[in-house]
Amino acid sequence: MKGKISVTVFFLLFTALFLSIGVSCKKPSSPKAIITVEDPFQNKLVNCYVQVYSNPNGSIINFEGSTNESGQIIYETEDNCILNVKAIYTQNSQNLTGYGLIILKEGETYYETITVN
Repeated sequence: MKGKISVTVFFLLFTALFLSIGVSCKKPSSPKAIITVEDPFQNKLVNCYVQVYSNPNGSIINFEGSTNESGQIIYETEDNCILNVKAIYTQNSQNLTGYGLIILKEGETYYETITVN
């Protein structure tokens, strides 16, 4: 009986040690931003041009894309950083523009809503 208990205890300790090592070695997810673009009436804007860039003038990071049917665009990077965001939406031959800032940290998702006027 003592032998079965000690084998069971050893097995449980070994399993706990193995699981703690496996979990602690997991790499955190990459920093990610979900950017939503809307008009002053909080309507989500589809196919809005979005630029994510660093200063000066996007010389280090320059990502461009368009919002999806939910008025959102997702930006992921490998590094922690603070980036500028510019959104331009063309309506009735007029460009509506909005600006924002995203702060990206490893393992986190940053949500930013930009209103264009």
